[in-house]
Amino acid sequence: MQAGLYEIWKMERRAWEVGPQNVPHVDADAIVISPDPMPIQTFATIQANSERAEPFTDIEFEDRHFVQRGNTVVIAYTASAKHRRYRRRYRARCTSTFVQDGGEWRCIAHSHARV
Repeated sequence: MQAGLYEIWKMERRAWEVGPQNVPHVDADAIVISPDPMPIQTFATIQANSERAEPFTDIEFEDRHFVQRGNTVVIAYTASAKHRRYRRRYRARCTSTFVQDGGEWRCIAHSHARV
């Protein structure tokens, strides 16, 4: 894995570990597509609605894929984790899109679909 891709992966993983209130690399206007019936939202809306949201624990990632074109990187993976809200492990296929802006990688879109 290239050095830049490794840094992006560390940011993505960290978002699962700390929850939406503590994720500095995601733009406020980033588009977030959550599983149905949740609406398409901005990251700022998710942060505002999850003031006391707890992060996931016991997280496992598999089937990671990365595609880079210029200053854009798309990552895709499957995540499995525990969360207080769910009786069973939460399992989802996820994608995130990052762009390099002023030398800094920023997430501008994220989606996850439960499996």
